[in-house]
Amino acid sequence: MKYTDPKTVRDLAKNVLKDSKDIANLVGELDAELKKLESTFLDDSIEDVKGYVGKVSKGLGDSLESFFTVAEQLVAYAHLLEQGK
Repeated sequence: MKYTDPKTVRDLAKNVLKDSKDIANLVGELDAELKKLESTFLDDSIEDVKGYVGKVSKGLGDSLESFFTVAEQLVAYAHLLEQGK
């Protein structure tokens, strides 16, 4: 892959955004599955599980902003590459 080709760089930015959307969807699925699982617990240990899952979900959610920043920077880089031609 040549990262000096504007189209390649733009495609990379699109892939970053697609992957961030996939991560957001997985976080949603994780939360939904946890809600289903919640009713199967016979004690309050579900609170521990919810705490762990909540931390993971929050960490993934917080990282999504970085994905958007990377994609924006890649688009800006592609624009610079186009100007340099």
